[in-house]
Amino acid sequence: LRAKLRDRLAFQGAQRLVSLGGAATLMQAPGPQDGIEPLRRAVAAKIQRDYDQAFDPESEIVITSGATGGFAAAMLALCQPGDEILLHSHIYGAVLKTAEHIATRTGAVITSAELPFPDPSVESIVAAFAAAVTPRTRIVIVDHITSPGALVLPLEQLVAVFREAGVPVLVD
Repeated sequence: LRAKLRDRLAFQGAQRLVSLGGAATLMQAPGPQDGIEPLRRAVAAKIQRDYDQAFDPESEIVITSGATGGFAAAMLALCQPGDEILLHSHIYGAVLKTAEHIATRTGAVITSAELPFPDPSVESIVAAFAAAVTPRTRIVIVDHITSPGALVLPLEQLVAVFREAGVPVLVD
């Protein structure tokens, strides 16, 4: 997954999406697309310290100018025509707009897990996402706390579903 992501990043100076526990994660900070070298080194050191995983700050860490740029980079890196970007029915508007732009640009298709509302259970949320994952799903984007309804999504259970399916997940 690391090599595929690195090879397909679409913006100048991008060097890495960090992979932690099977889920693609982006570190974000202000600055140029390739990040400030001391910041990349600090991120690598923190990952080593906190997760006991070593990453090369020169070739394996990307610093983006914000969450939207990070989401766009991940989707561009992973999506080809016909691939699916899985969102959910309570997704934050800026994430939806970014996904729509990337889908138009890459030929990917946006799909959505319909979250039960107003009184969902952990099981019903997990079931909604599990039912929406297909062999064409290339990335899942999940809000930890949804914008319109303030649902707190069960990340541990959701990430386990996506990991089992072999699909990277980005959490906002």
